Amino acid sequence: MINWAGFIPAAVLVSLIPGANQLLGLSNAVRYGVGHALAGVGGRLVAFVVLIGLVVAGLGAALAASPTALMPVVALRRAAAPVRR
Repeated sequence: MINWAGFIPAAVLVSLIPGANQLLGLSNAVRYGVGHALAGVGGRLVAFVVLIGLVVAGLGAALAASPTALMPVVALRRAAAPVRR
């Protein structure tokens, strides 16, 4: 069972930590105006809600329990960001 009282505040806190998303929003606001920046914020919010939904659905636990199910995720990650040496 998920501890909602701890999970939701922790997820929101992690999403608010300054990083690439916040820099992208600031950059879009400076270059293109507030409207474009707000559109980007909305898109990132939708992506965050989808990720939270996948966690709630148990996808993380299923991937952790099954190495076979995890292999496509690992392959996608390697294809998206090749190892630099």
